Amino acid sequence: MILLAVDTSTTTCSVALFNGDRLLAEEVYTAGKTHSRHLLSIIHRILKGSGCEPANIGGIALAFPLSLLDCPVVAMIDARRGEVYHARYHSGIGAPEPATPVSVCAPETAAAALPEDAILVGSGAVLYREVFESRCPGIRFADSTQHVIRAASVGMLAMTRFSQQNSDSIDALIPEYIRKAEAQIQMPVGHGAL
Repeated sequence: MILLAVDTSTTTCSVALFNGDRLLAEEVYTAGKTHSRHLLSIIHRILKGSGCEPANIGGIALAFPLSLLDCPVVAMIDARRGEVYHARYHSGIGAPEPATPVSVCAPETAAAALPEDAILVGSGAVLYREVFESRCPGIRFADSTQHVIRAASVGMLAMTRFSQQNSDSIDALIPEYIRKAEAQIQMPVGHGAL
């Protein structure tokens, strides 16, 4: 099966294409906040470069934070405006389970709620590392290679689910907004609604 994997949940945008468990192509774009300007052209380049037509795509995978560690993992994404999006996951054998809902707050507030044995991962953990280290002695951080979400990783996780006949309905793939997007805040009154 041809699988297109996409991640745009942080300032890094990445797209990967798989044929079964074989990675055909991957592109990672780290220029910042303009994913909507670049995503379709990245997908087009990936498909063209691999000789694949859109009609050949049998599945699409989107990023979800997962870990195989037997300890709480706290995913933190830089939310800008001096805040982090964060959620805690419990993991062991199998897929991690959410332990807290995703929320947004100042890193100092997030630090106060961290379990002592947690591992922090993500762009928010990197950006505010000094805050977490000073307020949470002994807190651990994921390996530096784990802080950037890669579409190739999303694709490998999705292929495992697909091989087990486990997938989500396209109707279930709805973005979850924790707070208003910058575009909504900056939009002049009377210029449409989001």
